[in-house]
Amino acid sequence: MSATQVHAPVASDETVEIVEADHDPYVRAAGDKLRVAIASVVFLVALLVAAVLSSLITGAEKDVVHVTGLVPQNLERFMFAIGQYLGVLAPIALLIAVVYLQRLRVAVMVAVGTIASWAVLYAISTLLTAQTVVLPGDLGQLRGITFPGPYFLAIGAATVTIVGPWFNRGLRRLGVWTIVFVGFTRIAAGVNVPYDIVMSAALGWLIGAIVVAAFGSPNTHPRGTDVVAALQRAGMHLRRIEWFGPGVRGCTVYLVDTVDGARRFVKVFNSDQRDADLLLQAYRWIRVRDAGDSRPFSSLRRAVEHEALIALKATADGIATAGLIAVAEVDPDGMLLAFEEIDGESLEGRGPDGITDDNLRAMWRVAAELQAHNLAHRDLRLAHLLVDSRGDVKIIDFSFAELAAQPTQMRTDIAELLCATAVEVGPQRAVAAAVDVLGKDAIGEASSRLQPLALTSHTRRAVAKQKELLEELQAEVQRAADLEEVQYEELARIKPRTVVTVVVLAVAVYALLPRLADVGGIRDQLANATWVWLIPVVFFQCTTYVGAAMGMVGSVPDRVAFFPTVRAQVAAAFVDVLTPAGLGGMTLNTRFMQRRGVDPAVAVAGVGVNAVGGIIGHVLLLGLFLLWAGTTSLDSATGGQQPTLQMPPWQIFVAILGVVVLLGLLTFAIPAGRRYLRERIKPMITDALGGLAQLARRPAKLVEVVGGSMVVTLGFTFAFVCTVQAFGGGIPIAQLGVAYLAAWAVAVFAPTPGGLGALEIALIAALNRLGMPNEAAVSSTLVFRTFTFWIPVLPGWLTFTWLQRTREI
Repeated sequence: MSATQVHAPVASDETVEIVEADHDPYVRAAGDKLRVAIASVVFLVALLVAAVLSSLITGAEKDVVHVTGLVPQNLERFMFAIGQYLGVLAPIALLIAVVYLQRLRVAVMVAVGTIASWAVLYAISTLLTAQTVVLPGDLGQLRGITFPGPYFLAIGAATVTIVGPWFNRGLRRLGVWTIVFVGFTRIAAGVNVPYDIVMSAALGWLIGAIVVAAFGSPNTHPRGTDVVAALQRAGMHLRRIEWFGPGVRGCTVYLVDTVDGARRFVKVFNSDQRDADLLLQAYRWIRVRDAGDSRPFSSLRRAVEHEALIALKATADGIATAGLIAVAEVDPDGMLLAFEEIDGESLEGRGPDGITDDNLRAMWRVAAELQAHNLAHRDLRLAHLLVDSRGDVKIIDFSFAELAAQPTQMRTDIAELLCATAVEVGPQRAVAAAVDVLGKDAIGEASSRLQPLALTSHTRRAVAKQKELLEELQAEVQRAADLEEVQYEELARIKPRTVVTVVVLAVAVYALLPRLADVGGIRDQLANATWVWLIPVVFFQCTTYVGAAMGMVGSVPDRVAFFPTVRAQVAAAFVDVLTPAGLGGMTLNTRFMQRRGVDPAVAVAGVGVNAVGGIIGHVLLLGLFLLWAGTTSLDSATGGQQPTLQMPPWQIFVAILGVVVLLGLLTFAIPAGRRYLRERIKPMITDALGGLAQLARRPAKLVEVVGGSMVVTLGFTFAFVCTVQAFGGGIPIAQLGVAYLAAWAVAVFAPTPGGLGALEIALIAALNRLGMPNEAAVSSTLVFRTFTFWIPVLPGWLTFTWLQRTREI
């Protein structure tokens, strides 16, 4: 912190003491990140559009060339010469600009941008020229970028982007129009095609934006002297102003003392605030559905005026808050809001002893006032609730607030405050105070929003630090509101797991397309198939439900009815289609066991035991089929038997083991990975091993678990054998068993439901290795997956719906 004496610019007879932190000359602003995001989208879209809409792009290029060809030849030559001169003068102008700025940092950034633009353009052009990159689904081929071609345009675009933050808008526009003019002259002269010009400029823009985001741009946030000048223009006579710290939404907070002894709370904003809003709202729109966000404001002024309007409305409605004193512009390109200072302290961080029940009820009375006037605060945490010297609770900061709020926004406010207070005083006290003031109906309505995605990032992190706090709060709300069951709203629009699943499926489709290329051959195979083999396929598919029921019944010490468990496994097959790695089926089985009277902890452990039993059964069967296949191969070594599957070289196993160990070490090295292993994986393994130890004392149960899992695996294996026989077969059962078990062992790691995509690729490759023609291998694999993965969806859905109606799950 540094203290300076400044003479007020408006009232020269006043001296204002300014106490503020050192002004960092460079910041990594939200606007820089926003430009990187926009430039990335533009470049990728331009790259893909040329492939997907190749004919349209070609026609557009011809139109551009035709338009530029209308320029008279003499004028064209003159413009081209001017463009060449600009190419020579640009480096000189750049050198002058760097000397003028006297910033070594800018010179380094320009050098980095120049080298990166040249190198990346060369790498992309070489990659797309040397290697044909074909998009799946006959979408087209990625078009190459000529090199060296207009590489100087990429360098120029990067340079203009890098030095832009240090110049005013006029000079920035001059740089942009220079790039456009040079590009136009190159097209008019026939030196470069429009696509190369566009891609080079877009790539340079992207690299320049990345360099600025990495190194930082000039700090344009108003200084203390600017704030003093703005407040004096607003009619305030100041004695002292002190920097308080950063606030929400990218603002900076100052505490101001006036000459008449009053104290003011001032929030100062700059243009970075609106950029941060755009980024936040874009992320929330992608990540969360029904988030309740309004459209971004058209300018910083509109956003600040909106907050001022809500503050005035809250005061007029009698809500206990700080009164608004002034709204003013701040140089350069900033705005500020000045409020009365509340003589009090935040309730955040006080803990159960520092927050009384009266404080809790006072907080909820403020929340009730907001609800009564249809105002949504949308950041209702304890940092924005202050208790003054008289013990009254007041609310501040309407940065995210909304007038005429939607019911969803109102429920989210209640959920936010419930979580924020539960962090400090525990779920029981937090819910009790809320019910006392709002009533159990209002709390019950908000219960569907008691989930991480509905909370602000600050509250979400605070809740996550206290293990099981959210679950305890949800249970307490359910009890206090007399709710039989809470239906939590589906808030996630796109889940990280969904993104991974889509990527894996896209890769799988890309890998499968070449094998599906011969549609006519596959159609002939389907027409000539021996469809009677599908009768045992259906039978073996049904045995998998019986085996799964055996495993579940054996995994818990309680007696569980067998046939209802079979129904649950039919429903679990449907749920597994919706979730990867069998997680949906595991959750359904846990719930089913609990409904059957099994203790929740025992049910969870039982599902884990069943999963471990499945691994054991799979490994045992793979070993047996490998021995069987080896014996078959030895017995017929002289008989010219067709190719067999063999164990890969030991180097492959060493490489796989090394990758697994490396991934494990990386996971353990990352704090989030260690936390996941400690909180999720370790308890699961501990419960499963404990359950196995208990089952070891009851051999019949252990046999049911392992035997049931082996029945499931054998059911799928022989279903696969039958579908192969339907399309000609001729491959020994032992070899097909090894093929299926090995393929499933690989596909189980795919983050897709039922190993979708990965299993198909592995099975087709295995059948090809065993000598089966590609058309027959593809046909048998698709039929196998149709009867064992897709067709069971319908009976699974019907059973799942019936179990829900009868409340068995």
